[in-house]
Amino acid sequence: MHKTNKLFLNSATEGVWPNQASDKTPPEFQVRITDQRVAQLLIVLHEIDECVEGLEDLSEPQLSELVGQAILACGFDDPTEARIVIAEVLEAIHPECSPPQDYS
Repeated sequence: MHKTNKLFLNSATEGVWPNQASDKTPPEFQVRITDQRVAQLLIVLHEIDECVEGLEDLSEPQLSELVGQAILACGFDDPTEARIVIAEVLEAIHPECSPPQDYS
């Protein structure tokens, strides 16, 4: 992984989101993420959303490329694994709208 990506990912995981160990976290905001790379991806996507102006003006191919690069930067390089992580991210964002879990 590129040195800049590592620095960004390491800094992004420190203190960006509230401490999940807190007893005061409402149940609807509690998410069980079993793969640290998924957590990193959620943070990176959040940071991109917060920091990149004009994101809503990107074309679908440009947005797909941006998300694809974020997925690769977080350590997902296998296409099947990428599909699984996309499903996990969607589940974390909108659990009630999650896609079926058939990855065959």
